[in-house]
Amino acid sequence: MNEDLKKRIFAAAETQQTKSDPSHDFEHIKRVCNMALKIAEIEGADLDIVMPAALFHDAIVYPKDSPHSQNETIESAAYARKILEDLDYPPEKISAVEQCIA
Repeated sequence: MNEDLKKRIFAAAETQQTKSDPSHDFEHIKRVCNMALKIAEIEGADLDIVMPAALFHDAIVYPKDSPHSQNETIESAAYARKILEDLDYPPEKISAVEQCIA
């Protein structure tokens, strides 16, 4: 993945992330992404799938007592799909990113 695309994905993830919940803020997302990438490198996983999946895994967050919270992963996956499509991400990788999040 080229650096420009990586920066655009990070920017999209940061823009979407909640600012009011420290357990789901962008610092959390960066920690998850860094750890996921370390594990992915050891396991030989596709970083082009792991990185956006980690960045968007909490793109949609509801309060824990919300009846909508059970849909967070599905909605986050759909959000990631939309963003990645808008960024002309390789279509064959978008479905895998979506599946990882879901």
